[in-house]
Amino acid sequence: MLEKHNYEIIGEATTGLEAVEKYMELKPDLIIMDIVMLIMDGIYAINKAIATPPVDLNKFTVNLAHDIRDKVYRALLSYIR
Repeated sequence: MLEKHNYEIIGEATTGLEAVEKYMELKPDLIIMDIVMLIMDGIYAINKAIATPPVDLNKFTVNLAHDIRDKVYRALLSYIR
């Protein structure tokens, strides 16, 4: 699907920790992150990744399951404040 829109997939991660390591190594233009991940959840992984400048929050998108949408919303609001 991403390739149809001229995006190249340069990395994949199976755990939140691996996602942070890949982000630091590859510096991608776009990150699609699952929230529910092993070792470190997606929200925590995003927080770890954005703690290392430079960062562009417009790079991140997440896959949300309906039952955790409120939890994610509250976590993002606490970060913004």
